[in-house]
Amino acid sequence: MSTPPTLDVFSLRDRVVHAYRRFATSFTTIHAPDIKAQVEASNPSYRRTTDVEALGAAGVLDPRFSQIFRAKGEPLALHTHQEQAVALAEAGESYVVTSGTGSGKSLGFFILIVSCTWPMASL
Repeated sequence: MSTPPTLDVFSLRDRVVHAYRRFATSFTTIHAPDIKAQVEASNPSYRRTTDVEALGAAGVLDPRFSQIFRAKGEPLALHTHQEQAVALAEAGESYVVTSGTGSGKSLGFFILIVSCTWPMASL
């Protein structure tokens, strides 16, 4: 029996987001820096507010998560909606995440799945 090939889900996600961003911005280019900054800041849910290392230091996640969830050698930065989902889940609250395509909903859930599946003692 042969071993099935592995899939780097983080790399796949990056490629899909990059391809979508390239498509979505291919028909318009904002050259004015002030307008471009305003458009990019128009959705506060997509702001990067923290990372898995900071959540580990605060005791929200196991500190070792910063070694698991990394991109380009750095702990993964999280959007506002991802940070809120982690906080609600860790507090035992129910929640629903609604956010646009490519915004990282799956990553937010994946962090929580790993958190529940691999207790601190197992990491």
